[in-house]
Amino acid sequence: MSGKPKSVTVSTSTDYLIGYERILDYLKDAQKECPKGVGLKKESRAKGSYVQLQFKLGDKRVIKSCGCNLTMEGITDALKKAHLVATALESLSSETEFLRWYDDVILEKNVVKNDLVTFGEAIAKVEAGYWDGYTKKRQKRDRDSASAQNTWRHVYGIFYKLLPQDTIVNFTDIMTAVNSKEKGSKSYKSCLSVMKKLAETVGDTRLYEELNKIDGKQTIYRDDLQSVSIDDFLQLRKDVIDIPANDKRYHLESRKQ
Repeated sequence: MSGKPKSVTVSTSTDYLIGYERILDYLKDAQKECPKGVGLKKESRAKGSYVQLQFKLGDKRVIKSCGCNLTMEGITDALKKAHLVATALESLSSETEFLRWYDDVILEKNVVKNDLVTFGEAIAKVEAGYWDGYTKKRQKRDRDSASAQNTWRHVYGIFYKLLPQDTIVNFTDIMTAVNSKEKGSKSYKSCLSVMKKLAETVGDTRLYEELNKIDGKQTIYRDDLQSVSIDDFLQLRKDVIDIPANDKRYHLESRKQ
């Protein structure tokens, strides 16, 4: 493949993929951008899925935690840490020195963290990340855009306003907000999702893991939605993708998606 590889950010992941499928696709892109000698590996455990770093230390190939969840933001952070590890492996002279550095820099074991963040402060961080990001069309979000403002209000704002702004971030108040929605509904699923986003943004791993244990699967659906028979759907699918092989006007893979 020629040319400079594209820089991996949350916005560069394939547009038509959603949810877990999009995260895995983003991980593949990040793995291609890893520095020589260091890779990213998906690890699934009972509490959730994570990204780990794998590299050669001495004569052994090791796999180590880097404190990153398997999310879009977690993968981005893991890639940054992969580059730090690659540099450290070249500059540090002993395994002992490297492992001490790894604990301090990658795992931040000896860093004193201020966990006393209010909900208002946490929401401000999430919003800052939102405006610093990109749309599905890979365009920088514009604060003056009515559409972008509307998306923030309806995807995040309507749920974050349920939280006590001046209270320190905590599990109880978050669950009060989540449980104000009917379990199994789309609102319950969406509310839980943005609360996990908040926990991840402020780096509260324990809170994120507790929220990740909750089943947010949607089981309640509106009964006034239109429906289509399987035969009609298959015919529609055939009509959409059944085009001549030599017709270059359409991107077949996109039509299939």
